[in-house]
Amino acid sequence: MRVSLGALNQTARDLRGNVARIICAIDYARKAGSKVVCFGELSVSSYGCEDEFYSFDFIKRIEKSIVCDILPHCHDIAVFVGAPVYVSGRLYNAMCLLFEKRIVGIQFKKCLAYSGVHYETRWFSPWSPGVYEVMDYGSGRSIPCGDIFYTLDGWGMALEICEDAWSGERSFQQYASCCDVVFNASASHFSMGKQELREQLVAESSRLFRSYYLYANLAGVDSSRIIYDGSLIAAFQGKVISSTPRLKMLDISLMHIDLDHVLVKNEKLKNIQGGHQRSQGGVWARGESYGLAHHIYLDSLALSSSKPSSKPSSKPSSKPSSKPSSKSSSNMRPKMHSMVSSDSSKASMETVDCEGEEVEQSDLHSFSFDEYVMDVSFQDACQKIDPHLEMFLAITLALFDYLRKSSVSGGYVVSVSGGCDSSVVVCCVVGMMRRAMRQLGVEGFLGVLRREDLWQSICVQKEQNMSSLLSQERYVIGELLTCLYQRSKYSSEATETAALQLCQELGATFHVVDIQPLVDSYIKRAEVLFARKLVWPEDGLILQNIQARVRSPMIWMMANERSAILLSTGNRSEASLGYFTMDGDSSGGLAPLAGLSKTFLLSWLRWAHHSGCEDLGWKSDEGVAALAQVIAVEPTAELCPVEYDQSDEKDLMPYDVISALERHRLCDKKSKEECLAALRLDFPAISEVLLEIYVEDFDRLWCTSQWKRERLAMGFHLSEMNVDPQSGYRFPVLSPLKDKISY
Repeated sequence: MRVSLGALNQTARDLRGNVARIICAIDYARKAGSKVVCFGELSVSSYGCEDEFYSFDFIKRIEKSIVCDILPHCHDIAVFVGAPVYVSGRLYNAMCLLFEKRIVGIQFKKCLAYSGVHYETRWFSPWSPGVYEVMDYGSGRSIPCGDIFYTLDGWGMALEICEDAWSGERSFQQYASCCDVVFNASASHFSMGKQELREQLVAESSRLFRSYYLYANLAGVDSSRIIYDGSLIAAFQGKVISSTPRLKMLDISLMHIDLDHVLVKNEKLKNIQGGHQRSQGGVWARGESYGLAHHIYLDSLALSSSKPSSKPSSKPSSKPSSKPSSKSSSNMRPKMHSMVSSDSSKASMETVDCEGEEVEQSDLHSFSFDEYVMDVSFQDACQKIDPHLEMFLAITLALFDYLRKSSVSGGYVVSVSGGCDSSVVVCCVVGMMRRAMRQLGVEGFLGVLRREDLWQSICVQKEQNMSSLLSQERYVIGELLTCLYQRSKYSSEATETAALQLCQELGATFHVVDIQPLVDSYIKRAEVLFARKLVWPEDGLILQNIQARVRSPMIWMMANERSAILLSTGNRSEASLGYFTMDGDSSGGLAPLAGLSKTFLLSWLRWAHHSGCEDLGWKSDEGVAALAQVIAVEPTAELCPVEYDQSDEKDLMPYDVISALERHRLCDKKSKEECLAALRLDFPAISEVLLEIYVEDFDRLWCTSQWKRERLAMGFHLSEMNVDPQSGYRFPVLSPLKDKISY
C-alpha cells in the first residue's frame, strides 16, 4: 500500500488558503496512488491562532470548511486533517479521518504542550487515554471519537498527535502488535539541533510499535515566532528509512511511501506475545476487543460507497493503486514543481462547494509544490546538518514567510553599522531572496510577494542588460533590500567601508547619512534645558543614547517611504544584559536574530565568509568576501570618543562568558556559587576575582533589564535558550537587586 505524508505551509486563520492547500495536496496524493495521506497538527486552522481559538464563530467556520470544502475531495483516499473540534461543551485539539466523503472518526490530543512557545492548555482540553465515545459533530453527525484503530486494505492503522508521542505513557503502546503503520501529526516548533532528537523519537517509535512510524510536521511561519521545518520522516525497525529536505520555501511538500506488508508481518512474528496475536492475514478479527479503543473497518465503508458494478479485491493490497515510477538507487526520488501550473491542476480538480470558505478553483493551482517517492530501503536516512547552515535555512524561511504573509510589499530595511549583527541580517535577507528565487523562479517569487511590477520591469530590460538569472536576482535584491549607514563623528572608516562593501557584493541598495548635525542640535538644546554643559565621561550615558536615538527616525522614515519592514538587528546576549538603547538601536518591527547569542553570530560570520555552499545563495566558492572586513573589526557600538577605546566586551564581559551564564543561570537554574564553580571549569584562564564580578554583573543587568526585554521587537524562536518574555523566559519587571535571581 502506498501512503503519503504532507507538510503544508499554512497561515493562522486563513481558512480559505489553508483549505485550498489541503485539497491540492489530497489531489496530488491521489494521483500518486496513495490510499492514505496524513497532514500536520491543526492543519485546517493552523497552529498559531492564539486566542482566536476562543471564537465560537471561528470554530464553526472550521467545521463548515471540513464538511463543505474538504470532504467532497476525500473519495478513494483516507485523509487525516487536524482542526480544533468543539464537542460536548469542550474544545479539543483533534485529528479527523475523512474517507469516502464522510468523517469516519475523530481523535483528540491527550498530552497538551504548555511550556515555552506553547500554550495549548489555555485553549484546549486534554482527552483521557483509552476513552471512546460517539459524539455529534458536523451538522448533527454522530462520529466515533477518542482512541480509534482503523483497518484499510488489511493494514492496521493508528495515529498519535505530536506531544502524545513524547509522553512516557503512550495509549497505543499496549496495542503495538495490532498496528502495521502509526502516523504522527505534529506542529513541532523548530529549534537548532532538535531534528536529531525528533528522528530518534520516530525511529524508536517504529521499534516500540514494531511497525512503520510516519511523521508529518507543519511548515513555515504560520503566525509569528514559531518556525516549522516541514519534516516528513518514515521509520521502520528502529531506523529512519527516509526523510525529506527541511525548511523549504514551498507551500506543499509530499512524501509517498510504499509500505511492504510482508516486512511488517515478519517483524510481528518475531515479537508475538500472548493476548496480542493477530488473526491470519494480518487483519483484526471482527468482534475482537482491544481495551477501550474503537476499531473502524474502512474497507466496509469503501464497499458501501462504491458503485454496484465495482468489485472489491479479495486480498489485502500491499501495492499502491497506481504504478510507481521506475526503481532508483537513491532512497528518495524527488519530483520538483517550482510552481504548480494551472493547466495540469484543472484537469483533475473538482469544483469546490462554496458553502464553507468559498474556495475558488483558481486557489487550487497556484501553490509551490514538490513531492518525493520513497523506495523502501534500510539505510540510515537521518539528516546531518551544520548548525550554521541550519540557522541560515530557518531564518531565511522565516523572513520569506513573514514578508509574503504580511501586507507589506516593499521588502526589508536595515540600519547597517558595519558590525556583526547587521551584517548577518543583510546576509540572511539576501540569502532569503536568492533561495526563494531559485526554488520558485524569479517570476514565482515576485508573484507571491505581489510585486508583478518588478517582473514587468525585468521583462522590459531582458534584451538589454538583464538576460541572466544573476542580473535578475541582483535587480530584485536591490529593490527589496535597502540599507542605511548613519554616520556620526565617532563612526570609523573601517565600519563604513565594511557596510558599503557588503552591500555592494550582495546587491543591496546602500545609503549613507551624516547624523552629526542632528546630534549636535539635540545636545545644544539639552544643555540649554539642563543649564550646563554635557561632558565625557560624566554624561556618557546621555551622550551615547542620543546618538542611538537620532538614528531611529531616519530609518523608520525610510521604511515608511518604501512600505517596507524595518528589521532590528539585536541579539540574545544584548537582550539578556539590556545592552541596547530603547527607541534607538532596538527600533524595528521584527528582530530575526533575537534568539541567537553573539558568540554564535560571530562564529556564523566566519562560516559564511569561508563557505561556498550553493544553498547560501552566493556564487563565490569562497563565501562572502566582504565579511572579512566585518570580522576584522572588534564589536563596538562606536558611541564614544576614540580615546575611550570602546568595545562591547569591555562594556560588558566576554561574550563566551555571557553565553555560559545564560546556560548556567537561566537554563540550569544554578545558584551563584554553582555558577562560579562551573565558570572555573569553563574558563580556567580567567581569574577568580573577574569571574565573581561577571556573575554579579550578570545578575544585576539581567534584573534591571526586564522592562527593556518586554518592549523588544518580536523575534523568531531559534533555540531553546530563549529570553523572549512572550515565548521563553518569564521574569518580573520589578525585581529587588538584593535578592538577585530567585530559585
